[in-house]
Amino acid sequence: MPLMKKIIFSSIIIACFFIFLELSARTYHFIKYKDPSVYSYGFNILKSSIRELFQGQIKTDIYKYKDIKDKGDEAFAGRGKMTDEVEGRKPFTTLVWGYMDRINNFGLRGSDVSLKKPEGVKRIMMLGGSFVFCVGVGDEDTWESVLQRRLDKEADGRYEVINAGRGSSTIDHIFLNLIEHDIRFDPDYVFLVSAYNNHTLLRSETRLSVSWRLSKFLYNISQFYAMLREKIAIRVYKEGNYFLYNYNIHVKPEEVDRLLKKYRDQLSRILTICEENNAKLIVGTQPELMPRGLTGLQNMLDENKVNSLNAKLRNNEELSYYEFEYYLQAMLNKEMEKFALDNGLLLFDGVGIFPKDKHSYFVDEIHLNQKGTVLFADRLFEFFVKNNIAKVKAR
Repeated sequence: MPLMKKIIFSSIIIACFFIFLELSARTYHFIKYKDPSVYSYGFNILKSSIRELFQGQIKTDIYKYKDIKDKGDEAFAGRGKMTDEVEGRKPFTTLVWGYMDRINNFGLRGSDVSLKKPEGVKRIMMLGGSFVFCVGVGDEDTWESVLQRRLDKEADGRYEVINAGRGSSTIDHIFLNLIEHDIRFDPDYVFLVSAYNNHTLLRSETRLSVSWRLSKFLYNISQFYAMLREKIAIRVYKEGNYFLYNYNIHVKPEEVDRLLKKYRDQLSRILTICEENNAKLIVGTQPELMPRGLTGLQNMLDENKVNSLNAKLRNNEELSYYEFEYYLQAMLNKEMEKFALDNGLLLFDGVGIFPKDKHSYFVDEIHLNQKGTVLFADRLFEFFVKNNIAKVKAR
């Protein structure tokens, strides 16, 4: 058989083999999930890609994102802000990540509250993003609800915990909401946790390699490849979406410095608002979950690792997506620690309370599950008792 015929024959055999694997994967998905749409999986993507190929429209440049003057200010107009805020507005429930979350008479998560603080009650207001809002658990399992129950049961006196967390809120949103809405509740204590969402305030560039683009293309058209890639990611990295973020990011050092300065300035403004309204500000650090297979990124308190990534960045080198996330979270938490030290504020170590292997406490990289919220609330209760914010009932 001539060489060319052998090549053609071998190619046909290989193509038939992969077609068999693809059909088997789709049939398996159909049998398991009863989803007939799996048989058309990737068809539109494939058709669009072929059209772009013949029209010469495929883009290969570096994908730039969040490269604007201030993403946070632009985004604030459409999210995180309470609208038509009137005491007595009709509460409602909304579906968030599979849970019906109750939104109260002031547009905040949880039970209804009054604008005027009840006599003899100490109010503790929790500020932050979806970590504070507690995406991923039901109303009774937010760490604010768990903390409230412990205070009601064990603390001497009356306390009211208000969950003022709002999804996607950066430090900018938190400051604006504090001066426009939250401070009117006359809190005795304001507990602030804000790190992760502030990553969006950093201007950066995503560097998408040819291999990443090819992997994404195959993932979008092949059920077999999608299943295989997720199996490998879970087995090796204990994270199904690992390969989705397996790209590099380039950040200019001056952009990091700009972000940290903005963060410090907003923290100072928040402290000023609290002091002017006789509310004691307490700050906390925020944990983040990294894929278990990335062993070098498990300790969020590793000074040497943070310093090495900082040196890499300032040497104009790229960071992987997870290095980038680890670095920013660590830098913002360090900034929060320094801010607390410089201003004599109480600091709750929300990072160090979790064990080395914290995967059983999270629903994703940043949100706690029921086990995680209980741990967070219990440690926070102990922190409040230790620092005389709450006193335990005499036995």
